[in-house]
Amino acid sequence: SKMGMEGWDTDLFSRSLSPPVPFLFLILLCTVPADTAPRAEVPNSTEILVLIRDQASPVDSTLVEDLKASLVAQGLPPSRIHTLTSFKKRNGYWSLLPWLVAISDLPITPQWYLFLEPETRVDLRKFMDTVDEMGGGGVEGGTHFLGRLLKDFHPAITHHYKMGVHYPFLPSGFAMSSGLMAVIVTHLKTHRFGSDFSIDEAHELAMFISERLDVQLSHTDRFCALQIPFKSKEDGGENCATWTLDREGARQNHGLKEDEVLIGVKTTARFHKTRLPVLYNTWGKSSRVEIAYLSDDAHLSGTVETADLSKLYGVSINQKKGHC
Repeated sequence: SKMGMEGWDTDLFSRSLSPPVPFLFLILLCTVPADTAPRAEVPNSTEILVLIRDQASPVDSTLVEDLKASLVAQGLPPSRIHTLTSFKKRNGYWSLLPWLVAISDLPITPQWYLFLEPETRVDLRKFMDTVDEMGGGGVEGGTHFLGRLLKDFHPAITHHYKMGVHYPFLPSGFAMSSGLMAVIVTHLKTHRFGSDFSIDEAHELAMFISERLDVQLSHTDRFCALQIPFKSKEDGGENCATWTLDREGARQNHGLKEDEVLIGVKTTARFHKTRLPVLYNTWGKSSRVEIAYLSDDAHLSGTVETADLSKLYGVSINQKKGHC
């Protein structure tokens, strides 16, 4: 039952203690700091190396510190957690493949490389259960590539019109066995790296691994595309090894008002009836700020109206080649 301070027997502390040792022992038990309590059994720390693909921004810094604290609380030593921004030379590392070579130079050889975004959260025990069920890791376990699988149903320019590539949903994280990492790095060090132009790093990584190494992404539902870790069987998320947070929760408020923002979308006449409706229905109609659709021809379709910039800048506004 609950008891206020007036319910305490204050004479207890003024009387002589008899027997003294058991009473002192009881006091010590009640005052053990929470952080000295024994932790639950955690995965062998030599099995996992966590790589966080962050940027030097206040939002990422907030999310990364919280993620690190969560990993350490689960028993992973800080030396097993590395961020992209902790590497001195990181030009192009965001596109993943160049980063892998630098990661291989770390004085650590885990069985699993676990790649996370700043907003990704992970249950290390469930992650280890997942990889154990899918064949283990390390060189002995072969070349494993795990994640939440995405695939294209239509050719997309951002994916170089390549169909059939299964690529990971980055906010859910993905994992590589040490065997796969070794093969990738050896190939990168002995062959031409390829194009230094990157659009969708997840797709390009998976395409590289598939086409050059004949290794496919293995899908697992335990890499969840959820913004909170659902726990009950009814909502299907009780076994999530990874999940995502809403980045908005870590975003700083600089006092910018919605009416102080304008989004400009550049297009051309031949896409007015094809691309503009998709853009509008995907996110344009729900935008809380004003959107200006800029084109080389005036057009009105439903609620989407384009402004003709050619009157100011000439017909050369639409380039026949390139992205500008």
